[in-house]
Amino acid sequence: MYDKPAGDAARYIIEWNKVMDRCKKAGSWHAALGLCEEVCQRQLQPTIVTYGTAASSCEKGSQWRYARHLLCKAVRAELPADAVTWNSVISSCARSAEWRQAAPLLAQLRLQGVQPTAITFSAAINAHEASGQWAVALRYLEEAEGRSLLPTLITLGVAISACAKGGTWRAALQLQAASGLQRLPPSSVSYNSALVACQRADDWPRAVVLLAEMAANVALPCVISYSTALGACQQPGWWQVACSLLHEAQGKGLGMNVVIYNSAISVCEKGEEWQCALLLLGEATSHQVQLDVISYNSALSTCGKAMEWQAALSLWGQLQRQRLQPTTVTCNSAITACERAAIWQLALLLLEEAEAARLASDGITYNSAISACEKASQWQRALSLLGRAEQRRLPRSATGYSAAISACARRAEWQVALALLEAITQVGVDAILLSASISACDRGAEWQRALLLLTDFEAHQLQPTSVTLGAVLSACAKASEWARALWLLAGSLAQRLDASEIAYSAAISSCEKAARWRPALQLLFDMESQRLFCDLITYNAAISACEKAGFWQKALWLMEEAVERELELDVITFNSAISACERAIMQASQRPG
Repeated sequence: MYDKPAGDAARYIIEWNKVMDRCKKAGSWHAALGLCEEVCQRQLQPTIVTYGTAASSCEKGSQWRYARHLLCKAVRAELPADAVTWNSVISSCARSAEWRQAAPLLAQLRLQGVQPTAITFSAAINAHEASGQWAVALRYLEEAEGRSLLPTLITLGVAISACAKGGTWRAALQLQAASGLQRLPPSSVSYNSALVACQRADDWPRAVVLLAEMAANVALPCVISYSTALGACQQPGWWQVACSLLHEAQGKGLGMNVVIYNSAISVCEKGEEWQCALLLLGEATSHQVQLDVISYNSALSTCGKAMEWQAALSLWGQLQRQRLQPTTVTCNSAITACERAAIWQLALLLLEEAEAARLASDGITYNSAISACEKASQWQRALSLLGRAEQRRLPRSATGYSAAISACARRAEWQVALALLEAITQVGVDAILLSASISACDRGAEWQRALLLLTDFEAHQLQPTSVTLGAVLSACAKASEWARALWLLAGSLAQRLDASEIAYSAAISSCEKAARWRPALQLLFDMESQRLFCDLITYNAAISACEKAGFWQKALWLMEEAVERELELDVITFNSAISACERAIMQASQRPG
């Protein structure tokens, strides 16, 4: 570009610096870096301005490695580096989210005897903001204040944002309050950062207060402010607050967009308020807000949780009519709605549609479809879906296998259930898998296998539930293994497991089949002493035990007890009582003389 005339190097380096500055302003960091390298190759004497201008160009291009390289060259050349150059390099690290580079650079700056400025600390804080390194950001803020370098509004806003992203919402709100004590005029940036902190903390009351303060001290909160405040209402039961904030934003004449509506619909999803979610969708459409797939996904998920499969299918159709591309989340939400309502045919139809549209089905997709089949006892279809999931190389899921095993249990297909349990054992076994397998053995009257599976709980350091215990006891009852049932129940109580009504009822049933009326009555009394509810099935089993043992008085007494407990007697109750009386009459007639 320029030749180097003898004795005139200083003037020419100034010209080079000016050209580099124009490159910087044009956003051409490549050109500025190339010019700096050419200065060195031509053996001109680059100044700190040369390196600083090139480093600043790299900073604007988020090229932190080149910026740091230029700074190192300036240090090696023993040029009197100033804070401006160091600030550019630290700022380049901030732009590239390279927060780990900021601390060493700040330490080197001190070693070089350069005095950091407010901009230096602001750049360092900014570098730690994106990753939520709030503790370091606060330390730099304290150091700046110790040097009598008052933070700017932007610096304070960045520090608040670092605290918010790091989940330290209390510190963020304290910084927001401190801005008033330092007599810094409040800004939208600091308020919005504080609102993010409220969002992370689910602190909607504080968010509402900040919105009011923002309106009084700065300007009307923008749509982003309200969207962030809506995010603080994510806990179930706070959907009414969210709707109130949404309508407040509308009343202020703010330009409503899809972001704020998505925030409000998301709150409805958390609270399972499907009707409100649908109303908001309709309202957004009437205000000519262009909804996106996220809007429909949230609404679909809300309908799924509420088992409103018809509304979910309607949304699925609306999304397609809007020519929006459904995602895997869309498909999963629609299938889940059908699964919870046990509409397995529609769940499978949606799965076929999704795969025909080449949507990437995942484990959740197949697990939901399998669960829909399980609720309808469609065990063969559940197995078919498991096979398809493996063909697609989806990882084996305990959730999917549990649902398939439960489907087999509903049809007493215990052999298939145990084969599935063995197949998933390589991945891992949990309490739900074992419980479902025990239930299958119970339905198949395989009490010995049920007992064996119960020992697997201890082997895998898992805790059986009262429902699991009830299934094992039920299996023993079907085989008239009353003594083993009592032993199991006593053992569970000794281990301080909470025996449920199901467990006691199963144990009483096992006694009934063996005509063991005394332990049956004792178990009934134990239930009452533990304040467990004795239903009619339990009383019927105890009455039947007395009937089989020929104790008609006990049978009638239990019948009277059931009436006093306001239980509605059925045919089984009366048949057992009548049979007990008939048996007693027959026995009396057979006695001699």
